[in-house]
Amino acid sequence: MNDTMTNRGITICLTKPALVTGTGHSITTTVTSSHVCNGKFQTGQTALTNAVLPTTDYNTGAAFPAITGVLSTSGQGTVVVFAYLEGGADGIASVKCMQGSVESLDVGTTTFSRPPQFPPIPNNVTPFAYMILKQTSQESQAATFGTTDWAAGDYFTNTIVHIAQMPIQPQID
Repeated sequence: MNDTMTNRGITICLTKPALVTGTGHSITTTVTSSHVCNGKFQTGQTALTNAVLPTTDYNTGAAFPAITGVLSTSGQGTVVVFAYLEGGADGIASVKCMQGSVESLDVGTTTFSRPPQFPPIPNNVTPFAYMILKQTSQESQAATFGTTDWAAGDYFTNTIVHIAQMPIQPQID
């Protein structure tokens, strides 16, 4: 008997798009990216320059939950996955973002008490990067992916990790 699910198509980003934060709350990629979604080659995603981020989570359709810092207690952090939507090369509309769990940071540090978990990844997108966001306890305000300026205070940080395929868990260190 053949197991047809064992050899299903893979989802992989074949070209590192060199994602960086742009001005305000935008992103820039410097390379046209090639990718495969569930075994099917997709139209290459052209490079983006200061493209405005989505303000809603592709999984939920709702605004991204904020992460907060609370002076003298703890901050919060999360992971956001960037992915290309299958079948499109129409600029930022083809980039979808999905946020994982919001987790506490150890008091007075930038270390997660428990690592954030990746969000569910729909079958019609190809992940190409994820971002670790942290709002430390030195800042008593909220930061929301897609709307908060990247330079909003000294204690709101992001780290971009480029991926070809989704890892088992975020690499947070």
